Formats: sequence, C-alpha cells, structure tokens
Amino acid sequence: MGYSEILSRRIPYDINGTVVGYRGNNTYANGMDRWLTSSQAGELNDEDVTNVFTDSGQVYWFFFPERMEIEAGIINGAGEYYGVTFYELQGSNDTTNGMDGTWETAVFPSGTIHSTNSGIYYRREGIKPISFSTTYKVVRFRAYSEYGLHLRYVHFYGRKAAGETPDDILFCDTAGNEKTALKDWGDRPEGTTVIDSFKLKNSSSSKIASNVNLQLNHGDLSLSFSEEGPWTATLDITSIAPGSLSSTVYVRHTLGNPLLILGPRAGRCIVTVGSWL
Repeated sequence: MGYSEILSRRIPYDINGTVVGYRGNNTYANGMDRWLTSSQAGELNDEDVTNVFTDSGQVYWFFFPERMEIEAGIINGAGEYYGVTFYELQGSNDTTNGMDGTWETAVFPSGTIHSTNSGIYYRREGIKPISFSTTYKVVRFRAYSEYGLHLRYVHFYGRKAAGETPDDILFCDTAGNEKTALKDWGDRPEGTTVIDSFKLKNSSSSKIASNVNLQLNHGDLSLSFSEEGPWTATLDITSIAPGSLSSTVYVRHTLGNPLLILGPRAGRCIVTVGSWL
C-alpha cells in the first residue's frame, strides 16, 4: 500500500545528543527522576512495538541539542487494562529543569498524535501534524493509564531551526539542494533493484570537515561512490571543504526474490565527522 508523504525527517534523538528525562508519574511538578540510556532511547525511537516502559503515569522530557522545528509525530502506548489519557505535548526555550519556564501546548490539526494501535504499519500510517508557534529546544508530554501504560515508541519529525549548528553536514541532492523530507522508495516489487543518489554538503563557512564517515546498516540498502559498485554498508570521505559538496554517493535498494515478508521498512544513514578544522 502507499503512504502519505512525509515532508520532514524523523528526528534522531537517540543519537544526536538529545537527553531524555523520564518519571513514572502524571504531573510535571515533580520533575524527572530517571534518564534514558542510549539503548532505551534507541528502543523508543525505533520501528518495532516493543514495550519500553510500564507505569500508570508517564512523563517525558526531550532536551534537544538545538532548537527544533517539530512538524509531525506519533506517540504509541497502550494501557494494561484500561484506556490511555494523553494530556498534551508542550515546548519551551527558557526552562532550566523541565518544570520552570514558559511552555506552549502544541495543537494537532489532524487529531491527536497519540495512538494505542499495535499494528506494525501504524508507525507509518498514524503520523499526524504538530503545530507550535515557534521552534523549541525542549519538549515534554505526559500520559496515564490505570494499572499500567505500555509505551512502545515516540517519533518526532522535523528539522533544526534556522541558524542552529552552523558547522554541520547536510544531505543534498546532486545539485546541492538540501533534502528536507524522507526518501520514500514507495511500493517495491520483489526481486528488483533501484539506485538513488545524493551528496553531502559542509555547511560551515570556515571549517573543514575531516574524516567523514557514512553508515547505512540495513539489509535492503547499500552505499557506493559508483553506480557500478562495489556496494558496502559504510563509506569514508577524507574531507569536505567549507561550503562544498562531496562527490556523489549512490544508494542501492535491493529486494530479494519472493516470498518476502511485506510491510514498511526503514533505513537510517548516519554521518559522523572526525574533526572540524
């Protein structure tokens, strides 16, 4: 089946320096008493429906490393015996501890971003728009279900605010235009191969990005500097000069022969920079 287009990328809060605080409660007033480990954050931001936490009430704070334009999302969690009350999603730029500061409550133009649907497709089907009046560096939400709330995943879609992190690597098309939306490969027939391409841009005006590494660890996808291969899960680029583009990087999407397990799948290309000089 086809899915509606997503006009932004999923925020990789499990690997981008975001700190996630948590409390088994249903009020912000007591603050957080636990911090998610990297593995817990990864489980919360992945594609499966594995239960991450169980408490009657749950409050989460996401302290992003930079202000974010949050445009869409889905929060998935179901009650042990009863329904779930999802209270709100809020954003702040002046909080120091997740409790103080000024908070704006988001509006959901197409309905709540919370769902109890455990279907493996719903993390793609159930994404809804999120409307804030501005960009935020911290967001929080709370939910409650008597006798236990099983939180499965939290996905936010968006991008960094204008002016944030000037020394950065951007994914671009081959003409140098930044890619701001997810790459959707669409409904793919079994036993077929498709190749796409992109370039990396060093957005810094003064620093060289050295020892740039790309990782795309997904069984259906592989990388190369040539349309002819060789194909691999990782690539290394020695350096990218300020304001410059890398050479073209090719992505191959290959599906095996029938019969395959049908359903939406997601691969993430991760870029790291060894040093900025």
